[in-house]
Amino acid sequence: MTANLRRRKIFSRIFEGLCGLAVIIALIPLAMILFYVIKEGAGALNLDFFTRMPKPVGESGGGMANAIVGTLILISIAALFAVPVGGICGVHGCLECCRGHVRFLSLQVSVRRKFMRL
Repeated sequence: MTANLRRRKIFSRIFEGLCGLAVIIALIPLAMILFYVIKEGAGALNLDFFTRMPKPVGESGGGMANAIVGTLILISIAALFAVPVGGICGVHGCLECCRGHVRFLSLQVSVRRKFMRL
């Protein structure tokens, strides 16, 4: 090993350690904030929080029912468009991979025969 390579490896190890230390220093305050939010907010989580409608500004209590229902509606609409497109793309990719229906069907038959022998 040459001296130049040895020096580069030493510097690489030093800076890897410094980067790891920087990550740890950055994660400490984030972890403290996360634990504080969990500690303070855990008491507010109950069934009413998820099933009741929000209250007007300034009133205590309220829930997140409309946000949950809205999220479910949005996900349903996205799935309505994405699932058929994904299925069509998957079938097209499978057929393109095997170069046509005949090869695709013969591949299925050969795979089934192979597994039936096992």
